[in-house]
Amino acid sequence: MKLTLQIQLLPDKQQAAQLKSTMERFNAACSWLAGQAFEIKTANKITLQQHFYYDLRERFGLSAQMAAICIRHVGGTYSRDKSLLPVFRPNAAMPYDSRILSFKGIDRVSILTLEGRIIVPFVIWEDAVFELSRRWLASGANRVVVAALDDTLDEAAQPVALENAS
Repeated sequence: MKLTLQIQLLPDKQQAAQLKSTMERFNAACSWLAGQAFEIKTANKITLQQHFYYDLRERFGLSAQMAAICIRHVGGTYSRDKSLLPVFRPNAAMPYDSRILSFKGIDRVSILTLEGRIIVPFVIWEDAVFELSRRWLASGANRVVVAALDDTLDEAAQPVALENAS
């Protein structure tokens, strides 16, 4: 079962710069790979991996997992309409999997960047709290306490902070 949670990262300035440069480089790699896929007229992920995996790693400095995700992302995007060359905006969303992003407790995530792993605090929206706490408890953790943040945030999507209570 795939679980999708909307969280808000709270990086410091250095972490924000690392995340931004990783996202921009990843999207540049996606645009380059989309051009290659368009040129050889294939969205087949295996073919793209065989031809361009090492180029992606060398040209853009992507980790092995980021290169694999780039190939999947481009293959899926290009396969929707092969008559169009996909272009990825520099600040477009970057897909993460469990090898790129992992939860470290209930208030921090570990994220792989081009410069290495960083630990970033986060907040989560109320709609996702129930599902996260259910998963957290199912993993054998202690109970989860939900504490609301201040009221100055957007009421339509109110984030909450989570903490582990023993």
